[in-house]
Amino acid sequence: MTASGTFTLYLCVDYGGRWDIARTAQTMASEVQMGRLRSTDIDETLFDKYMHQDGIPDPDLCIRTAGEQRISNFLLWQLAYSELYFADCYWPDFDANAFELAIVEYYRRQRRFGLRVDGEAHGGAEFEHKKTVTPMLKQRVITALVLVAAFVWLLVNLTAAEFSLVLLLLVMVAGWEWTNLLHLNRRSSKAGFLGLLLLALAAVGLNIGLFTEFNFALGQQISMIAVGLWAIIFLWLQGYPSSSILWSPRPVLGLIGLLLLVATWVALTSILHREAGRWLLFLAIVIVALADVGGYVAGRLFGKNKLAPIISPGKTWEGFAGGMLLQILLIAGLMWQLPQLRLIELTILVIPVALYSVLGDLFESMIKRHSGVKDSSQLLPGHGGVLDRIDGFMAALPLFSLLLANSSFA
Repeated sequence: MTASGTFTLYLCVDYGGRWDIARTAQTMASEVQMGRLRSTDIDETLFDKYMHQDGIPDPDLCIRTAGEQRISNFLLWQLAYSELYFADCYWPDFDANAFELAIVEYYRRQRRFGLRVDGEAHGGAEFEHKKTVTPMLKQRVITALVLVAAFVWLLVNLTAAEFSLVLLLLVMVAGWEWTNLLHLNRRSSKAGFLGLLLLALAAVGLNIGLFTEFNFALGQQISMIAVGLWAIIFLWLQGYPSSSILWSPRPVLGLIGLLLLVATWVALTSILHREAGRWLLFLAIVIVALADVGGYVAGRLFGKNKLAPIISPGKTWEGFAGGMLLQILLIAGLMWQLPQLRLIELTILVIPVALYSVLGDLFESMIKRHSGVKDSSQLLPGHGGVLDRIDGFMAALPLFSLLLANSSFA
């Protein structure tokens, strides 16, 4: 594919990379033997011209399907500086969405063409390499700062009921993104799903006493249903991709979305309406954030063993351990600042919620992988969509609310 839009297809039949290199070496050796070529003239450029694919540009991207992470003797010479992308789906299932994911991943990578991080080229030539912050990272930081500032201001200045209404709007946006995962392309279908979500939220809001006396018992029952559903989702994660036959049908996945989004909002409002609700909600957010940050940092530094290679190849057991380590530090910090807290009770509140946040992250990754999308939307620059930011909270908050109701913290 070229910039002008032309497309050239090459079929390699009965081809092997080693065979091509050996054939080229034999041809050039014969040329030298017959005096048509001097051995001192042989370099990479000349060798390339004798190759079977002379005139074909080296690929920028090589895509390998079926979860195989090797190039299997294919274009060994030409793929020297190509980016490699390994897709879990089989070739017949590699559709336009899967191809788009590969292209998105390609543009996220920083290509150095043999240059080391310290700036020295593979040929020994020195070159000044300035470390720059990528535009994507800048976007992520700016967006995160704006979101945190807005969240803190709203949390401090609004009442529990008012803040719950603001969060209701956020849940509706997440519901719109869920329609993207369902591939509801018609406006009427999207409107129908959002209408059902709004009706469910309104019904629950009225019955839970959002503007009157808050019904914590109902909130606890809804959170219990959500926690049970997440336990089932854990089994689906373990059985993916075979388990997709159970949850991937559009009506089933749509119903799951409605239940989880409503339960997330109910958990938020239940936490907010408790005594010291703002601080408790802040604690829940810190737990999920530390699990996410610890997972990212430890995964980047030490990650080797994949946590869920089919669902989310970027997540590792080392990253998971890093997230849990930060939870231990959080517990230690809270016990140091608030010695009146009970260690066992605090541990029971923090660790399971952190574990559930990982579950929520993996579940959205599984849905996106099955749906063939990279992000739920592009509403948040550098972060994707709202669902991409709240996936961990969707699993963690109902459990946090349920554990809170059965502890002395309430």
